[in-house]
Amino acid sequence: MSQALTVEKRHGAAAFSGNSALALAPGRLTAPVTEGPGTTRARTPLSVVPARPARRKVPFAVFSLVLLAAALAAVLMLNISVSGTQYELVQLRNQQTALHQENEALVLAIESKEAPQNLAAAATKLGMVSSPTFGTIELDSMKVTGTPEPATKGPEPEVLIAAPNLGTGPAASGAGEDSASGTIPGPEQLDSGQ
Repeated sequence: MSQALTVEKRHGAAAFSGNSALALAPGRLTAPVTEGPGTTRARTPLSVVPARPARRKVPFAVFSLVLLAAALAAVLMLNISVSGTQYELVQLRNQQTALHQENEALVLAIESKEAPQNLAAAATKLGMVSSPTFGTIELDSMKVTGTPEPATKGPEPEVLIAAPNLGTGPAASGAGEDSASGTIPGPEQLDSGQ
């Protein structure tokens, strides 16, 4: 190896020995180094070869922070959206409850008006009287069966059960606790005069 170095030194070219990090600069020789008895050779200075620049971790950290901020913003927007729809859901449920209660009150009013005693009272107010007997007409033969008699004005039918008060709220019924809780009181029995 010393022969190769000395030959290249004579020609003035830079010599490289096996490792690319160690380079021999022509003209920059230092103190001689002895290899054995009677032979000396010049030691070449070692120089540091700059390594490849290391990747910086700043872009990764910035990317991580931006990703974290985006995730937090997405969670915040989702939370705001859910809370907004929650208020709307509560409002719609309250509206549904109010409409359900109004529907039940209307059904009770219809059933009250369809009750037989209320129909009889409404017919009496209109001047209608009930017939003591009735007959039927057969449509195929156009014959009247039974013994129909004309109706005559008689005593008014007695109402044994008063119509319920279907008003809502404390002012409509006059009973504070029952109407406030949403219950309808039962009908009161009228005195039948006996």
